[in-house]
Amino acid sequence: PTMLQFLQYKTFGAHRVPDGFIIVTAGNPPQYNKSVRDFDIVTLDRLRRIDIEEDFASFREYASRAGIHGSIMAYLG
Repeated sequence: PTMLQFLQYKTFGAHRVPDGFIIVTAGNPPQYNKSVRDFDIVTLDRLRRIDIEEDFASFREYASRAGIHGSIMAYLG
């Protein structure tokens, strides 16, 4: 119920997500995590699913332009 209220009304207890902000979530598909459950239809009705794939070469190019700290890039490889 709390998450559903958060997604539908953008409130969490007495706190409200400011106008103009969007809620972004992330998760892993079932093949990477055996404890994953599918979303129920009520929750899915309030979400937009976007499947993405990583592209490290593109990120590396972006990171160079954006000034991402070198230690992050060294960690990533």
